[in-house]
Amino acid sequence: KDAGIPVILMDRTINASEDLYVCWLGGGFYDEGVKATDWMAKRFASGIPANIVHLQGQLGASAQVGRTEALEDAIEKNGWKLLAQQTGDWSTDTAKEIMSSWIQQFGDDITCVYAENDNMADGAIQALEEAGKKVGGDDGVAIISFDANRAYLQMTLEGKINCNVECNPLLGPKVGELIKLIEDGGTPNKKESIDETAFFYDTITQEIIDARQY
Repeated sequence: KDAGIPVILMDRTINASEDLYVCWLGGGFYDEGVKATDWMAKRFASGIPANIVHLQGQLGASAQVGRTEALEDAIEKNGWKLLAQQTGDWSTDTAKEIMSSWIQQFGDDITCVYAENDNMADGAIQALEEAGKKVGGDDGVAIISFDANRAYLQMTLEGKINCNVECNPLLGPKVGELIKLIEDGGTPNKKESIDETAFFYDTITQEIIDARQY
């Protein structure tokens, strides 16, 4: 700042005064969570009880904070039941271990897993299937995931993941636009979000997956 060099943050925020950077660009992590909870509201509107277990990402990470806040707001708004909440540190193996414990504790009461990234959703699915539980589809334990990497979109197509919300990593072109704006004397918004899409098990197609860039 003292040298007059504009700083643009990508993806993650920093624990510092906002006047030290010009703009933050990244996923709308809270909005991602809203896309997921909007789907959940439709799922549980038909009388299925919303009994949720929540696999959080690394605590304090901006993605974790936004996605958790969206879920907690939706739980309060809709009167859903949160059975358990714990960080899986973005890890498949850690999530599988936690999910196995929750299955022993809650059994068939679990109707939804809200996993804050694809890897943890994968671990939860493995634990559920090994316990003989049906996952995804119209009548299995609902699986919510985030990131929408190609392999997990295939799992969405297979019906194992019900709702997978994109975390768009293609930030470079938008950063280029922001740099040009600054060079031309303009001022970007303090927070800039990139477009992100939610994918659903009953509408996704192989053509959609094949057209993805990642």
